[in-house]
Amino acid sequence: MNTERRKRKPFRTIFTIGLGILVATLVAEVLLRIVEISPLWKVLPVGEVAIYSSDSQSGYRIRPNVEGVWLNENRTKIITSPQGLRDFDTPYSKSPESIRLVVAGDSITEALQVAGESVFTELMEKDFQQHYGNVDVVNLGMSGAIPTVQMARMQSLGVQFEPDMMLFVINIFDFASTTLREDSAFPGYKKTAEGTWQLSYGFRNGMGYRFRESTIGQGYYWLLDNSRVARLINARRNRGLELPGSGGVQSHQDDSGCNDNSLNRFSTALLESNVAADEVAVFQAFIRDLKATSKAAKADPVLVVRGLLPECVKDHERLLSFSTKLAALLKSEGIQYIDMDRAIKDVLNRTSHRDSQVKDLYGFGVRIGEGHLNYFGHAVFSQALSEKLIPLIDEHR
Repeated sequence: MNTERRKRKPFRTIFTIGLGILVATLVAEVLLRIVEISPLWKVLPVGEVAIYSSDSQSGYRIRPNVEGVWLNENRTKIITSPQGLRDFDTPYSKSPESIRLVVAGDSITEALQVAGESVFTELMEKDFQQHYGNVDVVNLGMSGAIPTVQMARMQSLGVQFEPDMMLFVINIFDFASTTLREDSAFPGYKKTAEGTWQLSYGFRNGMGYRFRESTIGQGYYWLLDNSRVARLINARRNRGLELPGSGGVQSHQDDSGCNDNSLNRFSTALLESNVAADEVAVFQAFIRDLKATSKAAKADPVLVVRGLLPECVKDHERLLSFSTKLAALLKSEGIQYIDMDRAIKDVLNRTSHRDSQVKDLYGFGVRIGEGHLNYFGHAVFSQALSEKLIPLIDEHR
């Protein structure tokens, strides 16, 4: 009898521990859900929503119909659309009389830090609808989306929305980055045997991509959608990691920061028409693909450039020469060019916000001047970009 009890004791201990863990998990799950639906979500611990998953074209994507709390920089409630957008539900087909702008961008455009109705694309749409009544703005923005990711996302998803205008909101520093020539995590430009630069998709062979595409990976996403405890653990694990497709993906260069050295390399090569420079070759490949994609979709291409700030480049004369050369080059290719930072400064200088600086558009609370666009920033960004686009819309109409 005593021998049988001793044999049963380890099993009872294991059962008791397991039951205790299960009960604790269920209690934590209930508490986290209560916090999330109450005003307490703004201050108490919650499980951060896991937004991203794998994609065969862009490497990663925003998952459709995901809802939850975003914690980084500024807490917000996030709902993704059925089409996998940081936007509201938008049908792929548009009415014949409407004009549709599809906007690709990085986390500045995705804007997880503010409520959906305050994102600059949504503010632009409301403004255009007041003026014209029939203009849609579709937000393809996604955190960490460098130009190659934006291009792949526009080619695979953006064109489905039947755009009349394709906008790429790009930080100019991206074209100086070697990341555009890597395809291990997402699409990158690689030189072919014939010497041309083409989008390459080597990430499809990676273990991370294959895991997220597997049945186990899909089960993992199901768990994140249905368990707040799983979200909490996932967010803790991913915090600080730069992993496209994870719940904690962060952009490499999405804020208002400057990188003088990288811009110097790219601007020098472009000003000298050094087509042998990899940065220039990749930039030209991007322009080639932008023209081809917009032509196939019968849409007007627009490149909205960020990062051309005087405070980012010490040689202001060279910065002006670079901006002028960039504008002329794009014009010769039939691509509309918008210097976003200059447009923003123009708005600030002639409105009641003339005492504000560009840095005031970024950051939240005590961290004003760093990070992503805040609510004021999205309002100014929307006004500045809208003013530049109105003549293009009028011409299109």
